[in-house]
Amino acid sequence: MNEHKIFIPVESYLIFVNPHFTLYQAPIGLPIIFPTQLEPFIKKLNDKSVFKVNPLLTKFADKLIANHLPDTHLTQKLHYDYDELRKGVYCHLCDSIKKGYTSSRVSLKCTSCGGEQKVTAAIQRSIEEYQLLFPKKKLTTNGVYNWCGEIISKKVIRKYLIQNLKIKKHGRSTYFE
Repeated sequence: MNEHKIFIPVESYLIFVNPHFTLYQAPIGLPIIFPTQLEPFIKKLNDKSVFKVNPLLTKFADKLIANHLPDTHLTQKLHYDYDELRKGVYCHLCDSIKKGYTSSRVSLKCTSCGGEQKVTAAIQRSIEEYQLLFPKKKLTTNGVYNWCGEIISKKVIRKYLIQNLKIKKHGRSTYFE
């Protein structure tokens, strides 16, 4: 706005939209809109007396439209190679991806923070990550086994895949959807 010599007063607000959020001991006078205040605030914005269309606002709107960038950095695809990525199961508490897990048949215990997670939950999260990062790769027992950092047995992974996904083909070329 300064670059285009458009000087319009701007009011900023911090708006919390989650109805389950509560901010305790917030200082009075801050421009904060809480979920219970959202509806009256929007009504106030929609009130015709708040915004009066004038040549300055029209000029500002025209400049915004002219400077619109349709392609942002968010639409650019990231390039990464499967072999270069670090593999393993992330701890759901401390986000470490060390191969330092002690495992039983039903749970994994992180050696960094001591957090435990069910093996089935770890497999499910690993499958979701794998499919998100590599949507064109077929989901196979070996693929999930490698993606998990080889800390969960192939037998357990295969059993999970059979119970929770559809088998496509059989034999060496078996994959799941």
